[in-house]
Amino acid sequence: MAKVFCEICGASLVSSRYSTLYTCENCGMKYTRTKVRKMLARGPRFRTATIGEPEELEKWYQEMDKHIGNENLKDAEDVAHRILEIDPDDEKAGAFLDSLVKLKKEFLIERGILIKYSGADEELTIPAGVSEIGEKAFADHAELKKIVVHNDVRSIGEEAFSGCTNLKEVVLPNALHFIGYRAFANCAKLEQVNLEDSVRFLGNYAFYHCEKLQAIHIPKNLPTIGKCTFCGCRSLTKVKLPRRVKGIGNSAFKDCVSLKEIGPLDDVMFLGENAFAGCDQLKNITVPDRFMNNGWEKYQSGHTAPKNDNL
Repeated sequence: MAKVFCEICGASLVSSRYSTLYTCENCGMKYTRTKVRKMLARGPRFRTATIGEPEELEKWYQEMDKHIGNENLKDAEDVAHRILEIDPDDEKAGAFLDSLVKLKKEFLIERGILIKYSGADEELTIPAGVSEIGEKAFADHAELKKIVVHNDVRSIGEEAFSGCTNLKEVVLPNALHFIGYRAFANCAKLEQVNLEDSVRFLGNYAFYHCEKLQAIHIPKNLPTIGKCTFCGCRSLTKVKLPRRVKGIGNSAFKDCVSLKEIGPLDDVMFLGENAFAGCDQLKNITVPDRFMNNGWEKYQSGHTAPKNDNL
């Protein structure tokens, strides 16, 4: 049979009379006979190289970079260890493994749920493989300034980022469905957050007292805006409501003192008490008769919201 080479490291494969498998002489990777036949059919993938030669390391680098690009960290880790077997002082593989150690140390992840973050970075990206950010996972991390949430994340739990007082920017994925109670409450410096149309649930107090938030996109599939969701967002100036929104909860926009325009309200069937209390600049608004008949002052009355959620 023609000589065949390992797809991982390029070394020769050898067979045994006691096994149906072929084994790489260098790295120990095992191949079935069917796999070897396919490899022979398409021709050698790698030419042989002496272990430790630049050509050999370059093949490993390409393999590691491919896995990293595909966010396959497990296989990338395996390849990095093989590189260090060739060259124990390799800086690229060493740096990658150091970053993995940091990742595993700072993020407690169980079955796809990010339970707790214990790092101290100002900017970070939620790692691949996380489908849910758990309750209070990042709560009160005052050092955080920017968060990029990975595309795998579908749900952000209660108080996940509450009290991140220096958080300025949050980048959310376009497959996110759920944002829980007080998820970003008291993120006083939050200026930018992209609510994608995939969001179908926005919990009460979700953006409570995000005082620097100037603009927000209301997702087109969101049926209701809950109690005090944007209460105390003092820099918010304009809100466009999609037709799907049928309800606005009690104190939903209370003390949005810069809010000048919101609507349309034509499709809104429920409007909670004090929904716009303290919105003294809210002038450009068309109110359906069904709410005017109940007394418009009912939705604008109330006092300035205290900095707690006992409303």
